[in-house]
Amino acid sequence: TDPDRLRGFKNVAVMMAKGEQAEESIRNLTDEQFLSRAREELARFIDSIFRILDSEATHEQKLTQMKGLVDEKMEDGATDPVVKAIMSGINMKGQIDSLYTGQIIGHEACINGTKAAVEVYLVLAKTGRLPEKLPDYLPKDPFTGRDFGYEITDEGFAIRCRGEEFLTRKKSLLEFKVRK
Repeated sequence: TDPDRLRGFKNVAVMMAKGEQAEESIRNLTDEQFLSRAREELARFIDSIFRILDSEATHEQKLTQMKGLVDEKMEDGATDPVVKAIMSGINMKGQIDSLYTGQIIGHEACINGTKAAVEVYLVLAKTGRLPEKLPDYLPKDPFTGRDFGYEITDEGFAIRCRGEEFLTRKKSLLEFKVRK
């Protein structure tokens, strides 16, 4: 609702419009009309994103599908230039990438890694020693869908995501200590 930002979106929409009449129509929209014009189409787009998120696809497949959906919308000649302007202005593809990868998958990785650590501690409590490898029934690394990396360290053990996106982060390793 920031007037300066809306003016920027409107200018981009004018540039994306096909024909002088379409350009003039966008120029004459009030801020509320501009947003209203985009609301329905963007709501359908977001519904499509939620359908992807609710699917049984892997995280990588979901991310690819969501980015593909943005590309389709941006390349489709039938997409309203107002919608395209908003999607490009907020960098929709980048937003999906950073939010989904950073928040959803990163959060799930920490939760799954912690669940795996609890199971390792249970094995330690039952046997008196750390397992040589992670048990097969543990939650998986959400970045790859495979087992987490696991290593016994001097102070305990570490669980690591194997996905490249996670490895580039500062905290790519979950370390757990064991009392001696």
